[in-house]
Amino acid sequence: MNKLKIAYVVNSSTFFRSHFVEIASSCKERGLDVIIISGDDVEREFFSKLGFEFICISMSRKGQHFFEELRCLNNLKKALNSEQPDFIHFLTIKPILYGGISCFLSKKLHKKVKIYSVTGLGSFFLSDRALLKFLWVFVEFFYKLIFKNERSKVIFENDDDRNYFLERRLADAKRTYVIDGAGVDTQRFSPTVKERGEEVVVTFVARLLRDKGIREFIEAASILKSRKVAIKMQVVGTVDVNNITSMSSDELQLAIDKGVINYLGFQSDINNIYNLSDIACLPSYREGLPKSLIEAAACGLPIVTTDVPGCRQMVERYDNGVIVAAKDPLALADALEFLSKDKVKMDIMSRNSRRFAVEKLDSSIIIKSFFDVYGVKLY
Repeated sequence: MNKLKIAYVVNSSTFFRSHFVEIASSCKERGLDVIIISGDDVEREFFSKLGFEFICISMSRKGQHFFEELRCLNNLKKALNSEQPDFIHFLTIKPILYGGISCFLSKKLHKKVKIYSVTGLGSFFLSDRALLKFLWVFVEFFYKLIFKNERSKVIFENDDDRNYFLERRLADAKRTYVIDGAGVDTQRFSPTVKERGEEVVVTFVARLLRDKGIREFIEAASILKSRKVAIKMQVVGTVDVNNITSMSSDELQLAIDKGVINYLGFQSDINNIYNLSDIACLPSYREGLPKSLIEAAACGLPIVTTDVPGCRQMVERYDNGVIVAAKDPLALADALEFLSKDKVKMDIMSRNSRRFAVEKLDSSIIIKSFFDVYGVKLY
């Protein structure tokens, strides 16, 4: 009897490694052949060592050249037709669209079980630019076309995104699911015993995109510095030249030169960074369910974030932080100052964050939820 085969389609192998490798590894451990079809080959060696088949189809995240995009779509269709996986899991917008179109155009792929993970609505949805708003109309059209297939299942990371798709009739409610992000290893990401110093350390972990609220974080840092509040505002992440909403290197350097933020750049040991922090902060404009805050919760940090889909869910269920309005650096500064001066409240929120992570976000819970959606018994 042939093994069942699952293919994951992603535009960034680094993203897949940081967010979903545990799910793929669990499939491998339980007897499935795993294929990673990625838009780059940065992590090829890593996935090959895990025993995964790795295919690179060169998928540009900017997507500014029409014929290159057609070539990418055709290469993806060829790869899927060649491998003929039993399950195909598409993650993030571009793989969903290109993968869904590929399956729509292929009779063989049309019959496969297809799982689409909508991990957020993306920059097109959030943008005020007329062109991007216009393009979003086409994105919605293709979502509707792709998701109507009876072999399609759509996973969201929060109820707001799911409800948006249902209200606009982009997906069938019977084939939609909500799973709390990608999960976290609560053994690896766990609190350490520490004494709080006079200076409270606030940590922002994300790509340095406007949509992630990096500008508001920097402005709030400037306000707190002018007030002489004993807070260190530190940033972990990098400028993303492939994203249209990325802040520039010059903007970042200006904030560093002014002494407003402590910039740590890219860091792979986020658990250690959080264990040296007092508060996690992500003033994003919209999320699926942010991995950085999931990891912060596991490390027992109070969370300060925005009242938007994907972010408020990280606080409102467990009273483990403060929610402020999006795009409001003054409100953000006020919340951080308020919390930094109430160590008792911080300790309560810290315990609540850890409980939230263990009860709802642990990898074992999330992996089982994905297996349930796949519809195959893997235990």
